[in-house]
Amino acid sequence: NKSAAASAQQADQLTQLKNAIQRLWTTLDTEHEEQSRFLRQLNERAPHVDMQVALYGQEYARLNDKLPIMQSVTRREFLKHRLEALSKTSRPSSLGSPSN
Repeated sequence: NKSAAASAQQADQLTQLKNAIQRLWTTLDTEHEEQSRFLRQLNERAPHVDMQVALYGQEYARLNDKLPIMQSVTRREFLKHRLEALSKTSRPSSLGSPSN
């Protein structure tokens, strides 16, 4: 039955999108309020699986677009932290130095 096969394919696609969005929410440290807002809108606007797949697809694209920005910010913060740590370790310590 083509209809059953299509439904199974949509259900599988929906599951994959849900899992991908969960990973993106975790990676992007998305606030719970934003996640809840999306899920509420999903329940209100998408009673059918095909509509849910479309909305999850849109959310995935939106989050995926944010990922390179987040990675750049994270990389910048990492480098800043490393430079600060190196700066602290390269400074001569006045502790334990004999005073004249």
